[in-house]
Amino acid sequence: MDKAQQEVVEWAVASRAAAGESEIGDICLVEPFPGGILLGAVDGLGNGKHAASVAKRAVVCLRQSSGRSLDYLINECHRRMAGTRGVVLSLASINSVAGEMTWAGVGNVEVRLFHFDREKGLNRESLMAKPGVVGYQITPVRTSVHPVSPGDILIFTSDGITGGFDQDLDFDGPVQAVADYILEQKGKENADALVLVARYLGLTSKPH
Repeated sequence: MDKAQQEVVEWAVASRAAAGESEIGDICLVEPFPGGILLGAVDGLGNGKHAASVAKRAVVCLRQSSGRSLDYLINECHRRMAGTRGVVLSLASINSVAGEMTWAGVGNVEVRLFHFDREKGLNRESLMAKPGVVGYQITPVRTSVHPVSPGDILIFTSDGITGGFDQDLDFDGPVQAVADYILEQKGKENADALVLVARYLGLTSKPH
C-alpha cells in the first residue's frame, strides 16, 4: 500500500457476534486501489459460522476487483455466490482524485454520509439500497455519486444495529470512539452487529 492510498480515509470497526455464537457473519471491507478506496459491509444471512463463511467468500470476491465499478462488483459477486445462502451488502467507492464517492447496496445494510458545511451545518445523506439477496435474487444495481470533502464521514451499520444510531454522536472524536459508541448504544444482543466508520481525508499526493 503506498502513502497516497493510506491517506484516503481513517477508519475503525466495532462488531460482535449474536449471543451464543462464536463467529460473526457481518464483515467490513476496506480495500485501497490506485486513486481511491473501496469501503463496504457484508452481512451473511443468518448468524454463526455458516453466515461467517459466506460473508468471507463475498469479501474475497469484492477485494479481487476493488477498482472496478460497483455494478460490476455486485453482479460478479452475485454470480459467484450462486448456490450459497447469500449476503446483503452495501459498498462505497471513493475516487480521491475526483473528490467523489459512488455507492450502491443490496439489502438492509445501512450507509449514511455526513457532510460538514460551514454555512449549512451538518448534512446527512442515506443510501437507498435495492431489495434482494446477493447470490439468490437481485434487481438491476442502482448507483449514485456524491462529492466528498476532507472531514466527511461514512457510517455503515448491519441490521444488528437499531435505527437512529446517528443521534448524539461526537463527530470530532476518534472514529473508533464513534464506532464503539454506536455498537454499545444501539447493538442488538440477539443478532450479529457491525459498525464501520470512515472519515475521508483526501489525497495529499497523486497515485503513481
